[in-house]
Amino acid sequence: MKQQWTKEELIQHFVLLEPEKKLVEAKRTNSQLTFAVLFRYFQQEACFPENTKSDN
Repeated sequence: MKQQWTKEELIQHFVLLEPEKKLVEAKRTNSQLTFAVLFRYFQQEACFPENTKSDN
């Protein structure tokens, strides 16, 4: 995934639209953030992350 983002890119790629917010809100409160992050990651990369550790 890209490492450096402009403010405009962050808004374009990571702000949830209203239908997406409804998907997130339908999840349990303690899993909403995880769902939202994985949802956006999948949209960007067309796959789920293989591990949780940074490759750096």
